[in-house]
Amino acid sequence: MVGFSAGGGTDVTARVLAQKLSEYLGQPVIVENRPGSGGMIATEAVAKAAADGYTLLMVAAADVVQPAMRAKLSYDLERDFAPISNVVVVPFALVTHPSVPVRNVKDLIALARTRPGGLNYASSGIGSSAHLSNELFNSMAKVKITHVPYKGVSEGVTALAGGQIEMIFGSFPATLPLNEAGKIRMLAVSTLKRTAVMPSLPTVDEAGVPGYERYGWYGVIAPAGVSKDIIARLNSSIVKAAGTPEMRETFIPHGGDAVAAHRRRSGRAGLRALWLVRRHRAGRRKQGHHRAAQLEHSQSRRHAGNARDVHPPGTRSANQHARTICGVYSQRARPDR
Repeated sequence: MVGFSAGGGTDVTARVLAQKLSEYLGQPVIVENRPGSGGMIATEAVAKAAADGYTLLMVAAADVVQPAMRAKLSYDLERDFAPISNVVVVPFALVTHPSVPVRNVKDLIALARTRPGGLNYASSGIGSSAHLSNELFNSMAKVKITHVPYKGVSEGVTALAGGQIEMIFGSFPATLPLNEAGKIRMLAVSTLKRTAVMPSLPTVDEAGVPGYERYGWYGVIAPAGVSKDIIARLNSSIVKAAGTPEMRETFIPHGGDAVAAHRRRSGRAGLRALWLVRRHRAGRRKQGHHRAAQLEHSQSRRHAGNARDVHPPGTRSANQHARTICGVYSQRARPDR
């Protein structure tokens, strides 16, 4: 099950993985989209599903910060789920509509500063990666760009292509075709390193916001209570699928990098962000969306790092990055409209 609409990064990852899992498990693996509320609708449905291994959730990095963003949830990430495997880490593309008179990140910052609150950005809901990516951008670039949530990234990108909003941090699967068609304009990639899918695209860090870094990850979890044997079989199949040249080649055009690992390496440690977010929930909610973005960022790095070291030598640690950006957003927080 996918908590976002078809065409976004979570959906594309789920469908690519489902095709391979069908081969290895010897039975159809169907992807069902239940978009809305930043992925919470699907998460709640899977939490209530039978613990038989037949209903799984493609979980995104944004899901682990929902407890920090919401006063009440109908599910508990620690109590109601069992991690199976991480799958892939992905960058985001900062894109604008061609009518916005900017050609690079510095132009965008300059325009936003002349029109505080006058530019709008799309997301796939409160607490989603697109939401937190832009709030981090707002804080670090010292601008005020207004949040307009949609049910999914694909809807937000469609609104962008139609000129209804000015910008979005979107997945490469959702934005690349429209960029190639000239309907949107890519300005930068959200990671510290340029992406292989478009090596000419600068990073936000080098293009005007030093230290900016955001990426997402996708993994698979099951309802709590699924037997260890089933979890082990699913984990083994996902690792096998993610390690095939076909899947790795499939992820490259989407900017993704497969990081699936056996449970002895990923396991509960691989999704420990779920528990850390829960522990810090009250404090993070009071301190606003930027702190949630920082928490998701730092835990995402640790999550992916359980499979392998995804951080090049010389880059700053998550804790160093946190010390740089922590505590700023609480003065800039504003309600979503």
